[in-house]
Amino acid sequence: MSGYRPPYTIKEEKLILNYIIKHQGYYQLRGRKFWVQMEESLPGERTWQSMKEHFRKQMIPNIANPLYNLSSKEISFIRDGYKVSANDGNDAKQTKYPARNLDEYMTSDESD
Repeated sequence: MSGYRPPYTIKEEKLILNYIIKHQGYYQLRGRKFWVQMEESLPGERTWQSMKEHFRKQMIPNIANPLYNLSSKEISFIRDGYKVSANDGNDAKQTKYPARNLDEYMTSDESD
């Protein structure tokens, strides 16, 4: 059975999510470049294609899984970014949602 890989672990899924959050890749989730960079950065033997497909088919539908330990804001950023990138392509971040930088958002919340 060449090509067989064991199922993704929660640890691997958390690595993917942490990478997305750390690199603010919310609006790049449907592209190729972001996933290639992730493959080069993360430990393990998963290909970028495998990570992207697993994210699309398994993680997005279950993004609120408590085992991921994501805040409601992080869940919202990931969901919104994934939806927007499907509708608007690469320009979504600059044109439609300029304040969707997580650090900027978190800073503005803290000053309230």
